Amino acid sequence: MLSSGSAGYCRPDGDQPRTGSSLGENRIGPLAVKGTHRFRQFLALSRSEQSAFVEAALLLSLARAAVAFVPFRRIAQHIGRFQDETEPEERSDWLEKRRLVFLSLHRASHHLPWKSSCLVQAIAGQRMLLRRDVPSTLYLGLARDADSGELLAHAWLRSGEQVLTGGSASGDRYTVVGSFTAGDEP
Repeated sequence: MLSSGSAGYCRPDGDQPRTGSSLGENRIGPLAVKGTHRFRQFLALSRSEQSAFVEAALLLSLARAAVAFVPFRRIAQHIGRFQDETEPEERSDWLEKRRLVFLSLHRASHHLPWKSSCLVQAIAGQRMLLRRDVPSTLYLGLARDADSGELLAHAWLRSGEQVLTGGSASGDRYTVVGSFTAGDEP
């Protein structure tokens, strides 16, 4: 049943469409504002931060696809030397590179349309550090949930003394079952 209104039709709830702007603008207006805000935030970053953000988004996407479609034994061949660890050595030139990688992964993972798992973030972070000649160790750990008894798996990435992905207490809560070192040739 049509009601008499400026638009000539009723919405299912009986209310008339808003006047003064088209219906399409009302639907996409907030999304356009949110997108514009994010773009402005991106433009406010330095060139190196913009480049690292794009790199992180691409590597997170590739790592997610690899984890979803490639058997882990094949992935493991490309993420470093198995059961090896880097030294917790600190070099001043690595600190800024680590900070850039950490921030870029954090920013990109929050802006992608999917959730990036701990393993995906660790793989992407390790690739980013390797491109910057910063050694790192990717850890795989297991723990049992105290309440349900469920077995939990987790991955985290350490470079020097800093844990870049997966949380700083990961090594305390999880038993390490595998480690992969990249960037620090023996």
